[in-house]
Formats: sequence, structure tokens, C-alpha cells
Amino acid sequence: MQNQANICVVCRHALAWSNRPRTRTGLRWASTKPPHIYNLPRVVVDLDAFDSKIVRKLEDIPEKEQAISWRPSRIPVRLQECQNPKTQTAQASSRTNAAKMRGLRWHRWAGNGSLTRQDVGNPEQSNGNCREMEINMPSPRSNFKPMTATAPDLLMYALLGEPTASHNPKNTFLRQLLRSNGLLAAESTEENLEQLTLQFPTDPLANAIQAGFTPESEALLKQEIFTGLWSFSEICRFISMLSSTSQGCQFIAKFGDDIVKLLRRCRFISHSAGAIDGQQITTSMILKLLNSLVLNIDSKGLKPGAGLCHAGLYYASRSGNLSAVRMYLEMSRKNGYSIDWKVVRAFKALLVTVAKELELSNPWPPWKDNDSRRLEIMNFITEWRGKTRPRPSKKGAIWSPSFGMPITTTSSVQRSYLYATYVFGLGEMGSKTALRAEWEAVKAMLPDSDYLQHAQVFAIAFILARDPDQALKLLKDVPEGGMMDTPDPLQQAMLQNLFSYHYSFHDLKESSGVTQLVTRGVWELWHSRRRPEHALKVLEGLLVIDFPKFLPNTARKIHWASVDGKEGLRVLSERPKSQLYFKSAGEGFPLKMEDENECINT
Repeated sequence: MQNQANICVVCRHALAWSNRPRTRTGLRWASTKPPHIYNLPRVVVDLDAFDSKIVRKLEDIPEKEQAISWRPSRIPVRLQECQNPKTQTAQASSRTNAAKMRGLRWHRWAGNGSLTRQDVGNPEQSNGNCREMEINMPSPRSNFKPMTATAPDLLMYALLGEPTASHNPKNTFLRQLLRSNGLLAAESTEENLEQLTLQFPTDPLANAIQAGFTPESEALLKQEIFTGLWSFSEICRFISMLSSTSQGCQFIAKFGDDIVKLLRRCRFISHSAGAIDGQQITTSMILKLLNSLVLNIDSKGLKPGAGLCHAGLYYASRSGNLSAVRMYLEMSRKNGYSIDWKVVRAFKALLVTVAKELELSNPWPPWKDNDSRRLEIMNFITEWRGKTRPRPSKKGAIWSPSFGMPITTTSSVQRSYLYATYVFGLGEMGSKTALRAEWEAVKAMLPDSDYLQHAQVFAIAFILARDPDQALKLLKDVPEGGMMDTPDPLQQAMLQNLFSYHYSFHDLKESSGVTQLVTRGVWELWHSRRRPEHALKVLEGLLVIDFPKFLPNTARKIHWASVDGKEGLRVLSERPKSQLYFKSAGEGFPLKMEDENECINT
């Protein structure tokens, strides 16, 4: 394909791969073979042709062909007309009331960090010059200017041409770049290209320095970049520019947690108040950005850090991309990163995707049946390959990337929550065999002081897996040394969090009555530590069992209600108000609502 004004020669099928609107000019060039395919024009965007013997270098081209009318101080056409006194009268007479009502027009980002506007409504007050007003915006432009032309920008402009014909969010980079450089659609493509390539550095480090990144301004850049209001396209541009250099990768790896906070804030704004650039940010978009960033950092021989690694693990789990999850788990094991809350949330997100049979980003091959898929998922989560133990029994054994791996390699509060969520997830998936193998592998290593806590967690998992007999057996086998005289506050808090996560797993919002009942139920479990049948009834009454997997996407709230004289858990949809689920607590349930108004009677 040979695009506008002989800018470059590339694959003739490039337009078919592009998401850009196909113009008649582009399609004509795509269907026409160039007469001399190796006679490239002066602007060559083929990155592999630097050492080619066929392509002529700039030094070998005659001076007459190199004569390009560079105009460093060239002003766009519209601004030239505005500054020309001879055209002021014509401009004033041709302006309509609509232009006057438009008033101040957004013009460009200034170099001092403020947004300037051009007064086009009152030319008489401008005295021959376009009056500019500085608007203080919460955007860090004073020291780091991401609107510097890069090699991908030139390639995109050479292949796709003028981007103003479409409002596709994928064209945001180039539109902002042209607007920031004062380039207008009225000018020719070659003039815009000359302006883009003006003082263009070929060294990535020089390009980053020109944009404002220097080691001396590291602290100031951190403050401005991570506290300003940035759009997602600008974040991608900033990360792409810095990750092309070793110094930039060190900067990003050092402040990885701040990068993650910036992405989370940008995604939150796009879903709540509307995106800055009109683009709604998804987890897949953030995952693609983090994948490219981590690969760039790894190519420089550096480590991305626990913040970026676990953030990539979380967004990969949210997106259901098993390949990316495996990559980040392997990276975490290789670098020895300890567990943090992102790992726990990542496992919860993946568990929801797998247990509810949601669609994955990378679908299964057609020759794999349901049994082989389930076995592979179990191996992926637990490192259990169908043997008697769900994890390698020997110390120093080779692990495959799985969420079961970091459970035995770290010791922290996060480890306890991850392990409890891990066991809880096996119950939600109905994996009775895996639960039994896990319990047999763990109970011999448990001290008496931790036996009761683990028995209660496994009992919850067995109830969710529809095996109450095994849950009762675990509660009966608690040794006398595990019957503590005082409850453990951490154990009480973890059990309450497990119940809350159990409800949120099914997208249920707790009512105040259910929250109070769960708190009382956790205390009742400790008081009934020597009465296993009583504790089993408490657990069965507070758990949502056989909840439908596929329900309308609407707000759902769980209440403690009385239906036909039976009390139990009831799920109501907010709009329209209707009952989606009800489970009776059964006869002999020991807990009652203290406030009768909290119990809904129907």
C-alpha cells in the first residue's frame, strides 16, 4: 500500500487490518501496486530497513532531493490569518452568530502546564493577535510533556493519515498529538509531517529527555504525574515513552505502586464520572498496558517489582486470561514476591470466573471436553494433578504456576486470608475430592491451637460442596487442646470476612439484619465448639447453597425474612422488586433476630 503523498510503502493489506475508517484514497492505494516497490520516499518508517543495502541512506541522497522547506517557526494557517491585519476585516464580517456564541475555543496545551484558549468571538479586542487565556487545570504538564512525537506516532500517521475523520477512541493519541502541535486538517499531509518530524530525536532516551524526563527531576515528576488528572491515553503514552529506556524502566519499577493507583483512579473516573477523553476503561485495556510494560522492563534486564506483578495478576484474573495469570504467577515465584492483598483479590476474581462458568479471554480448544477443562483448572489453581496430595509433599519440589504455590512459601496475615479463600473456593466449585486431599495433607501439620480455626473453615467448604457429613466429622475431631477459653479476634474477623465474601461471590449486598446475624453467628460458633451438631446448624443456616448461576444483571440484596412461617435467607432484586431465592434456616436454628423489624414478613 502506498498512502497519501508518497509518505511510505508498506503492506498493501494494512488497511484491511486497521480499525480506522477506510477512505476512497486509501482503498485505491491499497489495490494499486507501486511501480518501484523498493524506491522508498524520503520518510522511511520501515524499522527493519536501517541496514538494508536496497534502501538509500540520507547521506547518499543528493542535496537537491534533500531540500525540504523546514520552517521551525511556522505558524498554522488559521493563526497566520488571525495575525495578518489585512484579513481582520474579512474575518470579522464572515463570522456568524454561532461562532460568537462559541466564544473561547480550546486551542492547545501550553508548555507551562496550563491550557490556553483562543478568543475567536471578539477579534476587535485582540488588536491583531489571538488573545490566549491560561486556564489552571489539574494536569501535570509543567515538567513532563507526553505530547512529544515518537516513532510509533510517525508510523501511525504515515499508515493511517489524518485522524480527525473519526472519533474512535483508538485514534486519541494521534488526534491529541496533532492538536498539541497546532496542526490543522486544512494543511497538507506533507506539511503536517514536516512539523511532526521537526527536531525529532531518534534516540529513545533523548526523546524522553525532550519530553521532560531527567534523573534530577525524578521526585518532582513523581509528584506531578501521580497526583494530576490524566486520561488513559496519556497514561499509555507516558508509560510507552519511559519504558523504551532503561532509566525510564527503573523509574516505573521504583514507583510501581503509584502507577497502579493512577490506573485504578483513571478507571474509577471513567466508570463513575465519565472518562476525560470519552473512553471507558476496561480491565482488558489495563491488562494489555501492563503486559507490554512488564515485557519492556524484562527486556532491559530489570525486575518489575511486586506492585506491578501482582496488579497484572489481578487484572488478568478479572479478565479471565489464564495465560496472563500463569505468566504473572511464574514471575512472582521467580522473583520471590510475598503475598499482598492484590493476590487475594486476584484469586477471588478468578474463582468467580471459573465457578460461575463465565467466558474466558482465551477460549478452550475445541477438542477439550468438560472433564479435561475442569482438571486443568484444578491443576492451575491448586497444583493438584489427581494424586493423593494437592501440592508437592517434598520440600524443594518443582511447582507449576498456581495459586496454591504461594500459600506455603510465605507467612503473613495475607497468607491466612489467601488460604481461607483458597479452601473456600474449592467448596464453591464443589471439589469434594480436592478438599479431602487438602485436609489430609494439612491436619497432620496443624498445632492444637490452630486446629479449631482450620476445621471451621474446611467445614464451611464441605457444606458448600454438598457434603455436610464430612463437615460434621471435622467439627467432632477437634482435640481438647484446641478448645480455647477465649476467642481469637483474628479468627473471628476472618470468619466474618469469609461470610461477607460468600455473599459478594454471588453479587449479593447484605442487609443490616444479615450483618448482625453473621456477627452473632460467629460468636455462637465459638460458644458451640464442644457441640458440633449445634455449630453445623449455625453454618448451614447462614450459607447460601444452590444459588442460581445465571440471573439477570440487576442489583440484588440478601435479607433475613420469614416466608410462610419459615425464617431464612431471602434474595430480592432491586428493580423490579421480586424474589430470586429463598432458603429456610431449618428447624432448630439457634439464632433469632433481636430486632423484629429487621425480619421481613411475607
